[in-house]
Amino acid sequence: MSHEFAIRIFALIPMGVAVWFVPTHWAGVLILYLSAEIVSHDRLIQDDRKLLVIAIGTVAIHGCAAVVDALWWPIPVAQPDPDTFFRVASQIANRGDFVLGIDYVFFENVLALFHVVGGNSRLLGNALSVFWYAGSCIILMRLIRVLGIDRYRYGLLIGFGLLPSALLLRAMTLRESWLLFLFMVVIYGVWRLAREGKGWKDIAMLAVALSGLAMLHKVFIVYIVVLIPMLCVFIAGEAGIKRPNRYRLLQVSVIVGIALAIGYVVATTNSGQIVTQIFDKGVVETIRDYRQDVDRLGAPRTAFNIPFDTSSFAATAKTASRIYGHYLLAAPLRFQPDARDIYALMEGLLRIVLLIAAVAAVVSRPARVPCRYGILLMAIYVSLTCVWAVGTTNYGQAIRHHLLTNWIILLLGYPLIAELWHRAGHAVGLRWRGLEVRK
Repeated sequence: MSHEFAIRIFALIPMGVAVWFVPTHWAGVLILYLSAEIVSHDRLIQDDRKLLVIAIGTVAIHGCAAVVDALWWPIPVAQPDPDTFFRVASQIANRGDFVLGIDYVFFENVLALFHVVGGNSRLLGNALSVFWYAGSCIILMRLIRVLGIDRYRYGLLIGFGLLPSALLLRAMTLRESWLLFLFMVVIYGVWRLAREGKGWKDIAMLAVALSGLAMLHKVFIVYIVVLIPMLCVFIAGEAGIKRPNRYRLLQVSVIVGIALAIGYVVATTNSGQIVTQIFDKGVVETIRDYRQDVDRLGAPRTAFNIPFDTSSFAATAKTASRIYGHYLLAAPLRFQPDARDIYALMEGLLRIVLLIAAVAAVVSRPARVPCRYGILLMAIYVSLTCVWAVGTTNYGQAIRHHLLTNWIILLLGYPLIAELWHRAGHAVGLRWRGLEVRK
């Protein structure tokens, strides 16, 4: 205990120095410190010294990226969104003209609440993203325990925390870290509700997480319509195995009711035109118009250049499959010897490998993961990536959107890849020793 206390006191020294020299950013520095604290106090992390070092190390690297972006050199990834969010949130905080909306309007107003307390510091928004990443690490450890893949926890946490694109995006004033944390809470909360039976506590947790997702991004308003039935089927199936009673059906009904209430509240806010537009113009027309607008405003060098053809069912299916394929790869069509293109291609190939391994792990050997939970995770991955794909027109967008789903195929696919790698190395070692014996 005294050793840990000494480490924390030592960690407070650079924080105090930073606040002394840059007092404007005191809130951001404090949140970065709290990010490391919540990870170090998690019971599944603090008992494993190596895991603790990895967890705090990834949080520290995120924190360094956040500080560099805010104080020295604005990282060009995802610009101009981080600058826009910071500028608008600061203006709202200074004027006090808060509004209730959805999508980016909701995010900017929530961010403005923090600026009211912490001042107009760009580091504050970055630090909040790092804080939600730290929370995601805690949820990740619980999902690893649920799936029974604890032996791979070091590699999984490193892969989750240090993928370059994810690291940079989670260290900037963006919605991605917020959405990632809430999304992981939903998936973990469903498992708790189905198997551990915490009742209304877990229903409340799911309701808050689902409503947060819907308010933060309009895509989740649409996706919840797909997600809720899958969650209900899973909960009913798991509860029926463990405890077949009507109380479980009541819980499922409450979740559906909460989801409908959230949809109603969202649709009646001052930003409800985002929802009503979909119904007025139709889903297909809205998607097509959105893709055309993004292509006109976006960077053509990174564009997929695939028009959304809805002239017939066959044309729509062909177009959708091409869009989904390009979205999964998330690499430029016209390859150039550019570091960004090379990285995008490498990440896309890694994603394809993980996806193949994840499918193989769930289908060929369901005992590797709890069968229904593995199937649920794959169903969520495929359905959510399909929803993201229809609104994605270039690989820059795709890399950002993949941040919310890459961790699923990492959890399911990495253990199989690690096991095959180990077997291959073991086989080579045996063969080499055999040759030595023959000699």
